[in-house]
Amino acid sequence: NGYRTVKELFDTAVSKQYVENIVQSMADSLVVVQLDSESLITTVNTATLELLGYSKSDLIGSPVSKILGENHELDLGRSQKMAPVQIQNEETQYRSKSDDLIPVLFSVSEVHNLNGNLDGFILVGKDFRKLKEARAALEASEIKHRLLSNELAQSNTLKDLLLDIITHDIKNPVGVIQGVAELMTLDGEEDKRIELLSGGTERLLQVLNNATTLSKVAMNERLEKHSINISELFKSVLSTFQHGFDRADVEVVNELEDNLIIIAHPVIEEVFTNYLSNATKYATAGKHLKISHTFENGWNT
Repeated sequence: NGYRTVKELFDTAVSKQYVENIVQSMADSLVVVQLDSESLITTVNTATLELLGYSKSDLIGSPVSKILGENHELDLGRSQKMAPVQIQNEETQYRSKSDDLIPVLFSVSEVHNLNGNLDGFILVGKDFRKLKEARAALEASEIKHRLLSNELAQSNTLKDLLLDIITHDIKNPVGVIQGVAELMTLDGEEDKRIELLSGGTERLLQVLNNATTLSKVAMNERLEKHSINISELFKSVLSTFQHGFDRADVEVVNELEDNLIIIAHPVIEEVFTNYLSNATKYATAGKHLKISHTFENGWNT
């Protein structure tokens, strides 16, 4: 048989058994195909049988087309006359005994004998079903995300449009009221109610402008900040609500320092507006509302 010693025969047999154990314990499908016109299968591992539902006798001696299909582009029988066959992780399908098509990542390597001549091929197939399902789920998720993003963009566009319409429709009558108040002031009429009317309309216009600004904040747009005299800003907002405090018999004590400067966007005015508005609604008669600030650790509070 060509073996010079018993030891050489023993080592060769042990080596073959060792390789056989490795082949049979592989998690991926492995098929060995001999070099002939039909590309007959000579070896299959346990993973191949479990994947395709065949028995070993079903496949040994059968053409590889039995699992690859007749229309597979790979023609192993002609490869000896062509360039070397080397395929890595090509997506293809194996055909099972029940005629199901199973997606696999397909790789092919040439097998050479001791003389260096092409002797056959090793076909390795990795079950691709779970990965393919995960990819399909990811693609479906991406499509859903794009649809939701488009719906959100359309919703935001509609919201901005409605805000513009409402703002425009409110500004028109407010402008008329403001104009009448200014004419009454020009006629020499000095009435506290006219001042309140004029200040209230100015405040309403500012609220409308702030609503547009807040919609930008909701869209994560960056707002431009600059120096603001918070003391004067508070006094301006307080003047709008002073009449309400007087009617509620609530004294407002302003302990803010003069010329207290902060870096912020003018929309911060809404903070004072909300506080004072709630105070006029819920403050108890005879009480007082104190506004003060402290400077600690570099922050004004």
